[in-house]
Amino acid sequence: MVRLFRLYLSFFTARNGMVLIDEIENGIHYSVMRDLWDRVRDWMREWNVQFVATTHSAECIDAAMEAFADEPDDLSIHNLFENESGNIKAATFTGEALEGARNLNLEVR
Repeated sequence: MVRLFRLYLSFFTARNGMVLIDEIENGIHYSVMRDLWDRVRDWMREWNVQFVATTHSAECIDAAMEAFADEPDDLSIHNLFENESGNIKAATFTGEALEGARNLNLEVR
């Protein structure tokens, strides 16, 4: 409850701004992850907040995709990886590409 309340306060105080959260799934039971993303989506819209979160959890990504299923282009996943040259690159998945990547069991975390 404390983690959720702090997240709520972050959105409330960031009106027309941005909220950054590292490892959003920490301290949140996987069974309520979808509810968390539903709330985040509501707060983003209510207070016009752009939200950026990191995660290593496939369950967290699945829950976010479910919460944004009716507007999948409102959700983007950015996967950072090291290419053959040793450079860090980003692969971005959104909308149909994100759904396709998850259906093919591609790593998007």
